[in-house]
Amino acid sequence: MRSTLFFLLLLAIGSVSAQKNYNNSWGGWSNKVKGNGEVTTDSRDLKNFTGISACCNLRVELRQGGYDVRVEAESNLQEYIRTEVSGGRLEIGFARNTNIQAQRDIVVYVTLPELDYLSASSSSEIVTKTAFTGEDLEIGVSSAASIKAEFSGREVRADASSGARIELAGRADRIRAEASSGAGVRAGEFSTKIARASASSGGGVTVNASEEVEGEASSGGSVRYRGKPSGVDANSSSGGSVKPDTNHSH
Repeated sequence: MRSTLFFLLLLAIGSVSAQKNYNNSWGGWSNKVKGNGEVTTDSRDLKNFTGISACCNLRVELRQGGYDVRVEAESNLQEYIRTEVSGGRLEIGFARNTNIQAQRDIVVYVTLPELDYLSASSSSEIVTKTAFTGEDLEIGVSSAASIKAEFSGREVRADASSGARIELAGRADRIRAEASSGAGVRAGEFSTKIARASASSGGGVTVNASEEVEGEASSGGSVRYRGKPSGVDANSSSGGSVKPDTNHSH
């Protein structure tokens, strides 16, 4: 009898752990919806945006090309997944005061011709599946979210906070990168001429510059640089450090 009860308990725990919660309970209460296990793909007719904003544990995959937005999710959850264009940005999230208990991962596939803005929050994830080319790109992540992007352009601004992470590949003339509160910006594989980097409160930034690096680190933050820049302006305080990335193998 005990072994039977133990087995049933394991099944119950496994069932709960297999679920993935997507919560947008701003108002203190929420409408709970459990996925039915039937995965469908819904095409959304959306255009005229150059930026992406995602939240709430969602995964977004990006490609460069003509506009196309598709949502892959369980059929009874599709109506609660919000995709709308506002101010030139595609905002991806959930209906307000909704607690989604999905049996399958929810993935949003987005193709767009031009990219200049990325924002991820609340454990969401944005990944570029093709290399993007453009002018300037602004990236912001917070609250354990992550963005992994390959981009070539003129300037990139990257800001990570609260345990979030940015990982960059490609090249640009300049990068401005900031990390705080345990967050990280990994741009060691992102080739630039000039890099401005700032890290605080346990945040970490790695940059790659051939001409000039300006680094500032405080309160346990760290700035590491690659690329053998001809000029380095380092400013550190309160346990922060600005140093060459000696762990990188050339």
